[in-house]
Amino acid sequence: TVLCGSPEGLSFSELRKACSLTDGNLNRHLQTLQQAGVVRLRKSFVGSRPRTTIWATEQGRDAFVEYLHSLEETVRHALEVTVQAKERQEKAAGTPIIGAAHVSRSGEGGTA
Repeated sequence: TVLCGSPEGLSFSELRKACSLTDGNLNRHLQTLQQAGVVRLRKSFVGSRPRTTIWATEQGRDAFVEYLHSLEETVRHALEVTVQAKERQEKAAGTPIIGAAHVSRSGEGGTA
């Protein structure tokens, strides 16, 4: 996510902090992602210090957008199924549904 929102790329340390990973874990993930063509790495020097900058490639951004669409559909379906099950359960219990709040048979309000 953070790489797709950073067109100028992120340094290795910025990405490590954003992902809460160790150097070794991030390095391994980046190797795999680079082999898959979804990130690009550039090694350079700032003064005498080495700097690795990482970018999401166009392929990587496209794959991320596709993943988000799939995730959105999964969440939408889960929400629909959950709401329908809750409505069936409340209908069977005789509790009318009013938005997120419910009114019991005695007329007292409650929350879901």
